[in-house]
Amino acid sequence: MKSARPCQVLVVEDEAIVRDYLQCCLEDCGYLVWSAASANEAIVRCNEADHIDLLLTDVHIAGSSGVDLANRLLGQFKNLQVLFISGDASLPPHALAKTQLLKKPFTPDALTNAVQSVLAGETAK
Repeated sequence: MKSARPCQVLVVEDEAIVRDYLQCCLEDCGYLVWSAASANEAIVRCNEADHIDLLLTDVHIAGSSGVDLANRLLGQFKNLQVLFISGDASLPPHALAKTQLLKKPFTPDALTNAVQSVLAGETAK
Protein backbone atom coordinates (compact mmCIF):
# COMPACT_ATOMS: atom_id res chain seq x y z
CA MET A 1 0.00 0.00 0.00
CA LYS A 2 1.39 3.39 -0.97
CA SER A 3 1.65 6.09 1.64
CA ALA A 4 0.31 9.51 0.79
CA ARG A 5 2.97 11.88 -0.47
CA PRO A 6 3.66 14.83 1.77
CA CYS A 7 2.41 18.20 0.63
CA GLN A 8 5.23 20.19 -0.89
CA VAL A 9 5.44 23.88 -0.09
CA LEU A 10 7.65 26.43 -1.77
CA VAL A 11 8.44 29.30 0.62
CA VAL A 12 9.68 32.50 -1.03
CA GLU A 13 10.85 35.16 1.41
CA ASP A 14 13.86 37.45 1.04
CA GLU A 15 14.39 37.90 4.80
CA ALA A 16 16.44 34.88 5.92
CA ILE A 17 15.18 34.81 9.50
CA VAL A 18 11.54 34.88 8.36
CA ARG A 19 12.21 32.27 5.67
CA ASP A 20 13.86 29.94 8.22
CA TYR A 21 10.96 30.47 10.67
CA LEU A 22 8.40 29.58 7.98
CA GLN A 23 10.35 26.53 6.91
CA CYS A 24 10.71 25.23 10.50
CA CYS A 25 7.02 25.78 11.29
CA LEU A 26 5.90 23.97 8.16
CA GLU A 27 8.35 21.09 8.49
CA ASP A 28 7.19 20.61 12.09
CA CYS A 29 3.69 20.09 10.63
CA GLY A 30 4.92 17.41 8.22
CA TYR A 31 5.20 19.45 5.02
CA LEU A 32 8.12 19.00 2.64
CA VAL A 33 9.47 22.52 2.26
CA TRP A 34 11.55 24.09 -0.47
CA SER A 35 12.75 27.61 0.23
CA ALA A 36 14.01 30.47 -1.89
CA ALA A 37 15.18 34.03 -1.24
CA SER A 38 14.11 35.45 -4.61
CA ALA A 39 11.86 34.84 -7.59
CA ASN A 40 14.79 33.55 -9.64
CA GLU A 41 15.79 31.10 -6.93
CA ALA A 42 12.15 29.99 -6.63
CA ILE A 43 12.06 29.15 -10.32
CA VAL A 44 15.23 27.06 -9.95
CA ARG A 45 13.67 25.21 -6.99
CA CYS A 46 10.55 24.50 -9.04
CA ASN A 47 12.67 22.96 -11.77
CA GLU A 48 14.12 20.60 -9.12
CA ALA A 49 10.71 19.58 -7.73
CA ASP A 50 8.38 17.04 -9.27
CA HIS A 51 5.41 19.02 -7.94
CA ILE A 52 4.58 21.94 -5.70
CA ASP A 53 1.26 22.00 -3.86
CA LEU A 54 1.50 25.43 -2.26
CA LEU A 55 3.39 28.62 -3.00
CA LEU A 56 3.83 30.62 0.21
CA THR A 57 5.34 33.92 -0.83
CA ASP A 58 5.80 37.41 0.44
CA VAL A 59 4.02 39.95 -1.75
CA HIS A 60 7.28 41.91 -2.05
CA ILE A 61 10.29 39.73 -2.93
CA ALA A 62 13.70 40.30 -4.43
CA GLY A 63 13.72 40.29 -8.22
CA SER A 64 9.96 40.35 -8.76
CA SER A 65 6.68 40.45 -6.91
CA GLY A 66 5.03 37.49 -5.27
CA VAL A 67 2.01 38.03 -7.51
CA ASP A 68 4.10 37.90 -10.69
CA LEU A 69 5.87 34.78 -9.43
CA ALA A 70 2.54 33.11 -8.63
CA ASN A 71 1.21 33.86 -12.11
CA ARG A 72 4.33 32.36 -13.67
CA LEU A 73 4.28 29.20 -11.53
CA LEU A 74 0.56 28.62 -12.09
CA GLY A 75 1.46 27.93 -15.71
CA GLN A 76 3.87 25.20 -14.60
CA PHE A 77 1.85 23.65 -11.75
CA LYS A 78 -1.83 23.59 -12.68
CA ASN A 79 -3.10 22.68 -9.19
CA LEU A 80 -0.83 25.09 -7.34
CA GLN A 81 -2.40 26.88 -4.39
CA VAL A 82 -1.10 30.30 -3.33
CA LEU A 83 -0.85 31.95 0.07
CA PHE A 84 0.61 35.46 0.23
CA ILE A 85 2.22 36.93 3.33
CA SER A 86 2.90 40.60 3.87
CA GLY A 87 3.22 43.32 6.44
CA ASP A 88 0.78 45.31 4.30
CA ALA A 89 -2.91 45.16 5.08
CA SER A 90 -4.09 44.13 1.61
CA LEU A 91 -3.07 42.52 -1.64
CA PRO A 92 -2.24 44.69 -4.62
CA PRO A 93 -5.11 45.20 -7.08
CA HIS A 94 -3.54 42.87 -9.66
CA ALA A 95 -3.34 39.92 -7.22
CA LEU A 96 -4.92 36.62 -8.06
CA ALA A 97 -8.59 36.26 -7.24
CA LYS A 98 -8.50 32.92 -5.41
CA THR A 99 -5.81 33.57 -2.83
CA GLN A 100 -5.42 34.42 0.81
CA LEU A 101 -3.24 36.96 2.56
CA LEU A 102 -1.69 36.27 5.95
CA LYS A 103 -0.62 39.53 7.55
CA LYS A 104 2.74 39.67 9.34
CA PRO A 105 3.42 39.17 12.14
CA PHE A 106 1.60 35.89 12.73
CA THR A 107 1.80 32.93 15.09
CA PRO A 108 2.72 29.38 14.08
CA ASP A 109 -0.93 28.41 14.63
CA ALA A 110 -2.15 31.18 12.33
CA LEU A 111 0.35 30.04 9.68
CA THR A 112 -0.73 26.42 9.98
CA ASN A 113 -4.42 27.32 9.83
CA ALA A 114 -3.92 29.51 6.76
CA VAL A 115 -1.91 26.82 4.97
CA GLN A 116 -4.51 24.15 5.73
CA SER A 117 -7.29 26.48 4.59
CA VAL A 118 -5.61 27.25 1.27
CA LEU A 119 -4.76 23.60 0.63
CA ALA A 120 -8.41 22.73 1.33
CA GLY A 121 -9.40 25.13 -1.46
CA GLU A 122 -10.87 27.81 0.75
CA THR A 123 -10.42 31.43 -0.32
CA ALA A 124 -10.56 34.65 1.59
CA LYS A 125 -14.03 36.06 2.04
